[in-house]
Amino acid sequence: MSIVSDRGLRKRVAMILEIISITAFPILLVFVISTYLGATTTPVTGQYPINIVKVRVLNETGAEQYTFKRGQVFYVEVTIKYTPPTAPAYYYYYYYYGYYYYGYYGYAPAPAQLSTLTIIRIMDPNNYVFALGASPKTLTKGETYSFALGWRIPMDATVGDYTIKVMVWDTWIIYGGGNPLALPVQVVIHVV
Repeated sequence: MSIVSDRGLRKRVAMILEIISITAFPILLVFVISTYLGATTTPVTGQYPINIVKVRVLNETGAEQYTFKRGQVFYVEVTIKYTPPTAPAYYYYYYYYGYYYYGYYGYAPAPAQLSTLTIIRIMDPNNYVFALGASPKTLTKGETYSFALGWRIPMDATVGDYTIKVMVWDTWIIYGGGNPLALPVQVVIHVV
């Protein structure tokens, strides 16, 4: 009687291990791929030199507001700060010569000035780009920069949640940039 139950137990254990290996492989594969893709988007230093301090949505009077009606104007106010790491680190540098931008990586202390491009992208409820705005600025160590961009919501705009994503890059991708300098920040407004 015990020989039969041992065989049955062994079969069940073997079947469970086979199921685990079949289901674990895709999960492991997804984990490895997502880790690789995440690694390719992190800055060279492993730290972000720019900190997005504040993102607020304002109405026409300058008061903070997150629900709007069609036809209203809203502003996205962004504040960023250049807070470089104190220890020397790897940085990406680029320079303009003639018609081309050239870039290289180098181990050095944080640059005294850093060129930034703050991008505001707004997606509608259907995940289409509703608006896009950008503000370039060269910052010195410890400097804070604030700005606001505004848009009018069309009268025929889709009702629902609009996602505002603020990103800070070194420059536009077409100029050899697109390297993130800060963790992106998202806020949501409601159009009723």
